[in-house]
Amino acid sequence: MLEVPRLKLLGLLLAAMFVLGACGGEAGDTGEGEEPADGEAPAEGDLSGLELNIGTVLPLTGDLAQFGPAMENGAKLAAQQLNECGTMTINMIHEDDGTNEQTAATAADKLINTDNVSVIVGAAASRVSFAVLDTAAVNEVVQISPASTSPDFTDYEDNGYFFRTTPSDAFQGVILAQIAQDAGYETVNVLALNDDYGQGIARVFEESFTEAGGEVAANVAYDPAGTQFSSEVQQAASGDPDAILLVAFPETGAAIMQAAIQQGLVGEVPFLFTDGLADPEFPEAVGDSLDGERGTRPAAEGPGIDDFNAAYQEEFDGQPGTFSANTYDAVMLAALAAAAAGSTEGPDIRDNLQDVSREGAEILPADICEGLERAAAGEDINYEGAAGSQDFDENGDVTSDYELWEFQGGEVVRVELISPPESG
Repeated sequence: MLEVPRLKLLGLLLAAMFVLGACGGEAGDTGEGEEPADGEAPAEGDLSGLELNIGTVLPLTGDLAQFGPAMENGAKLAAQQLNECGTMTINMIHEDDGTNEQTAATAADKLINTDNVSVIVGAAASRVSFAVLDTAAVNEVVQISPASTSPDFTDYEDNGYFFRTTPSDAFQGVILAQIAQDAGYETVNVLALNDDYGQGIARVFEESFTEAGGEVAANVAYDPAGTQFSSEVQQAASGDPDAILLVAFPETGAAIMQAAIQQGLVGEVPFLFTDGLADPEFPEAVGDSLDGERGTRPAAEGPGIDDFNAAYQEEFDGQPGTFSANTYDAVMLAALAAAAAGSTEGPDIRDNLQDVSREGAEILPADICEGLERAAAGEDINYEGAAGSQDFDENGDVTSDYELWEFQGGEVVRVELISPPESG
């Protein structure tokens, strides 16, 4: 990766701010802000002239449609709370990525060239985020993914414009291997999406599990555009494994599990799932309770999670979903970085994101108005989010605890909280 320093810009001269045109944001997503007089820069610490356009590119349709609406709600909630501070204006423009690379690239192009966004929050699927990133980075637009976990992002040449509020699957693959080992499995076969997400987990899992003495007799990649998976399931079951690791999204995952039921595997061979299938609607789509089947996902376990959950339930009359809190944190961090920079330009936000996430006065979601003021005044702040501490490293990565979850009565129930391995 081309490394770009992310230290706070000192002595930054604040340029005159131009009011951005209407951006098609949904009603309720924007607030009121005063425009500085022509040619007049806002006073130091004054955010009233800052108007930040943030676009979301999230899966409202396609294979990850079960997750997208709740993720978008997380972004809306953050924007609402930020605008209630009355210090700066956040305009949100929401686009559907369709869980499809071309759809997402088109959406990103519209957000950048028509809506003039400085930040894109999304996408969810790693392969879709790569399609967005290729457009965002060249246009100096910051991208913060709340859900893309492929290890390949860490070293991708993005000129420092990619961040994520969920950890890399370099951790999830290792944790899955540890879970398999602790369960006493000697042979675990893998059936995984043939994309950045699926193959990233499959690669790390196989390396970790075999290093610990386990065996992966079959590592099968399946086409995410496929509809019939009997052959792939048969390959994954070859050699009588102790368990099968399935790395999938709900739509194709349901078809795979239906094929597994037809072949008599469910109930006979344990399955391990990942975050892509941590959806209470998944068993219903499969047509089986899947009770007792287990998986992993990043734990939304930040210091601000209780306040976030309460606010989300009050606003949307429902429970947040997987990655809702991560999406919320992404918007909060973008706003804090803009406040610290005194600018809504992409390069300035990029250069301040790491700073507002690591060292300084602790800022919880409930303290966001104070956080904006402190950041604008040049103070060091440390945003401690809803989904996690969100301490960005030099690659825009974060670490997080994981949870081992289990399907019980159609619900996703936590079994255990697992800390990631220490980096060496």
